[in-house]
Amino acid sequence: MASAPFVPPPPPPHTVGAGGPPPGPPDGSRTPPTTAPDAAPQLVGGVVAAPERPVSASAAPPAVSADPTAQGKQPDPAPPLVPPVPPAAPPTPPGPEAKTKDDADLPLPPVKLDPIALVLSYLIPGLGQVYQGRVGKGLLFFFGLYGLFFYGMWMGHWRNVWLPDATELPDVEIAGQRLGGTAKALSYRPQFLGQFWIGVAAWPAVVQYAFYDPAKDTGPVFGSFERTPPEGSVNDPPEKITLNKLQREGNKRWDLGWVYTVIAGVLNLLVIYDAFAGPMFREPLPEWKRKDEEAGW
Repeated sequence: MASAPFVPPPPPPHTVGAGGPPPGPPDGSRTPPTTAPDAAPQLVGGVVAAPERPVSASAAPPAVSADPTAQGKQPDPAPPLVPPVPPAAPPTPPGPEAKTKDDADLPLPPVKLDPIALVLSYLIPGLGQVYQGRVGKGLLFFFGLYGLFFYGMWMGHWRNVWLPDATELPDVEIAGQRLGGTAKALSYRPQFLGQFWIGVAAWPAVVQYAFYDPAKDTGPVFGSFERTPPEGSVNDPPEKITLNKLQREGNKRWDLGWVYTVIAGVLNLLVIYDAFAGPMFREPLPEWKRKDEEAGW
């Protein structure tokens, strides 16, 4: 039996990844890949083997690179840095100014008038405030106003607070009306209108006016204290205190002294009103107290 003729095997096809791309023509031009014809079947060990089909370079899967820029893609941007959030502070209770519209619609509590405190503060500055329990304010008014009043009297040699007896003085007319009695006396000494409001400290002048006797140098109970000083004359002895002598030799201290006494009396009007109308703050209404308790104030 004759054997089959020997057929040399075809050269192995070039595969991708085994030493670079297949060699091209000598002139360096590139030609499209071609598919090699099917090789003839081979007889191996008496068995016909299927020919190997060469793998084209264009059919091989491209190599995958780990660099995203090599694949034509932009790298993913880095996530933005988020600063750490500090822990939230504990909520603070709302202040008194955080009133709601309902609170603004509530009426103010009525003003409590205190006529007893009014009378007490007129008698002695600050006594009405002490009666109301405001001891510190009452003592401040007492020492402040009495200190100013009596310091002014001292500057005037204790002879600048009085209400004169105007019986023998010329008549005074205001708006066609002739004044008499106390109104006439006040027209000659209008300073006493301000001094009167200091309270009991000016009452001796009222007593001296009511029991004035021009034939005597002193009055009842209070002597010459807050009594109208005599006009004086050139024949008066040097030790006698007269109105002319006070005004002539007292420089400006005598006039400045009665100004202090008037200021003290007018300031006591404010003290009297403070005692009568109560303090500047008011007692809150029950509705306000309930809302404040609910808000935790």
